[in-house]
Amino acid sequence: MDLTAEILMGQAEKATDLHDWGPDLSFRIGLDILVQDFTRIDRSDVVVEQFRNQLVQLLATRLRLVDDQVRHPEILDVVIDAPVVGVGLARTGTTILLDLLALDPAARAPRQWEAAFPCPPTEAGSFHTDPRIARMQGELDQLLAAIPEVRAMHPWGAELPAPCLQLFNLHFASTNFMASYKVPGYVDWLASNAQEGVYRTHKRLLQQFGWRGPRGRWTLTEPMHQLNLDLLLEAYPNAMLVQTHRDPMRTIPSTASLIYTLLSGRDPSVSREEVGQLVQKMFGAHLERSLAARERDPVLDARIVDVAYRDTVRDPVSVVRRIHDAFNLPFVDEHAERIRRHLAESPQHKHGRHVYKAEDYGITEASLKSYIPARYSERFSQLFEED
Repeated sequence: MDLTAEILMGQAEKATDLHDWGPDLSFRIGLDILVQDFTRIDRSDVVVEQFRNQLVQLLATRLRLVDDQVRHPEILDVVIDAPVVGVGLARTGTTILLDLLALDPAARAPRQWEAAFPCPPTEAGSFHTDPRIARMQGELDQLLAAIPEVRAMHPWGAELPAPCLQLFNLHFASTNFMASYKVPGYVDWLASNAQEGVYRTHKRLLQQFGWRGPRGRWTLTEPMHQLNLDLLLEAYPNAMLVQTHRDPMRTIPSTASLIYTLLSGRDPSVSREEVGQLVQKMFGAHLERSLAARERDPVLDARIVDVAYRDTVRDPVSVVRRIHDAFNLPFVDEHAERIRRHLAESPQHKHGRHVYKAEDYGITEASLKSYIPARYSERFSQLFEED
């Protein structure tokens, strides 16, 4: 397969007529591993072209980000201070909690459209009318038309808050790629290694969004933060961390179902059991590495607010209030009212229930014990109970 990182970078340069990649080339680590793993397996011409197009677009965005900061060096002066960051596993209430925290009038969350298309920089005056919103929504509508069952698995919308996963795509250190292509070697790398430089890319994107865009206290979430809590706090020393918890026997199979549904639409050769094993490995590593970081550093451990999924579902206003209280943030009446209105307009299971069977993915209590640290369950099992 005639595909290398150098070829893709050259195509991005040709597409943009830009050639300056900036001083930080740490994104090449993930890019090289991803491309090498992708090319080890025979793919259809359609899948190869999809992969090529996606990576060239991401590389072109990196070139444009460097060009923006060369032309406007003041972008790099934007300070990202004390963000609220959700670090729970997928399917533990991370998305709904991000949505609710982001309803604070003082909060600012990246939006799906600006995370997908960060160049040119976001403008406050066109934040709700930018043509990139329609472009993003069109892409999401195509996805939902092709795979309608994912509508019940996850909220989709161009103006919804974006998880940091979309920002990590631009560093080629993202579990998004395991939901798009069969790349087991790349998954092994993600699960086993710190992703050097990933928060430099992350911070650069927040600066891009906040330079001329709406300002506010950054409110973020992403399970992958668990892989690199030390690097997260190195980038944002005053970050306020929230870890959500739910029984892994519920979250891991649910995540496997979502990833399989997305992946099999592109690669019908993938099996449910393959996905189940990769998801157990990946998210077991999330829990192991985050727990190890908390055990190494009691100060870090003490600054994390732990939240049970059941509490977010039962009494979301109280959970958000507790988080604000823990970090000495004001919780205003307008925020509480926005939460109530949002929940009334977007009730749980609005688009149907996500139905799955753990055994279809080879996931059992016994198999999970091979991946989920026993000491994680011992410490947090009181937060697993649900009705």
